[in-house]
Amino acid sequence: MTAFNDILTIEAEAMQSIETAKTEAAAAIVAAHATGQSRIETVSKELQAASEKELASHASNITDTTSKIQAEVNNKVFAIEKRFDAQTTVLTQELKKRFA
Repeated sequence: MTAFNDILTIEAEAMQSIETAKTEAAAAIVAAHATGQSRIETVSKELQAASEKELASHASNITDTTSKIQAEVNNKVFAIEKRFDAQTTVLTQELKKRFA
């Protein structure tokens, strides 16, 4: 019976080793998943920050461009208004001469 007891003991130890290996593998999988998820969250935050920075930069460029365009338009409108004012003065004088 000693050989039989030895076989049973070895089998029990093998079963225990298998269960330990399964537990360790499951723990390693959970840890790897957590590490992967943490990395995904970190990269996601970095991408979000970079995206916000680029959007802010783009918005700033748009604001600058629209300000320049608005200034040019204002200058052109002012020039046209000035020409109309000058023409109004000339026409008023001409009408006064004709009806005087």
